[in-house]
Amino acid sequence: MDERTEFAPLVRLCSADEWANRIRRVHDQLYTDLLETIECGAFDGGCVVMAEAIKSVFGGEIVCLTRAGDLADHAAVLIDGMLVDYDGPLPVKDFIVRFNDFERPIFPVTAHRRFTQDDLPNAARNPELVKRCARLIATAFDFSPVLQRKMDGTRNPEEQCDLPEGTKEKLGPESRKLSPELEPGL
Repeated sequence: MDERTEFAPLVRLCSADEWANRIRRVHDQLYTDLLETIECGAFDGGCVVMAEAIKSVFGGEIVCLTRAGDLADHAAVLIDGMLVDYDGPLPVKDFIVRFNDFERPIFPVTAHRRFTQDDLPNAARNPELVKRCARLIATAFDFSPVLQRKMDGTRNPEEQCDLPEGTKEKLGPESRKLSPELEPGL
C-alpha cells in the first residue's frame, strides 16, 4: 500500500545534492549503527532496513529493483513517481541508471516491482534499527520533534507538521491534505 506522510511532498522537491547535504548531518551516526547492529551498510545488506526507515518518515511503497529473471537486487521506496534509497530520490529511470552506475555495472537492474517478504532473504531485517534510522533521517530533515512525539505516542492526531519554508507555496494548497498518520508501529 502506498502510504503518505506530510513529508512525502518533499521527496519531489529534494535534489540529490540537498538529500546528500541533509543525510551528511547524520551519516556517521547512522552508518555506525548499521555496521554495529547488522554488520553491513545501506547497499550491502542493509537496503531493506533503510527502505523501511525511509518509508516510516516519508511514506510510500517499498519496492525492489530487479534484474533479468525478476531477481530482486535492492530495496527502495516509491514515492510520487520517485524512487528513494540512502543516496536520495530520483525519477525511476534516473534512479535505475544511478544504481547501475554505482552498484551493478555487470548485472544491471532493469525494473522495479512491489517488494515481498520473500525478496532479498539475505538482507537484514531489524525493527529496532529501522526506528533508530528513521529518527536520524527525520533529524536530518528537521522533522524530528513531530516524528518523536508520534513514536512516543504523544502526538495529537490532529497535529500537523510545518513543512520547510517555501514548500507549501511550491506545492500549492493541496499540500496540507497529505497528512495521514505515520506508519503504525513506528
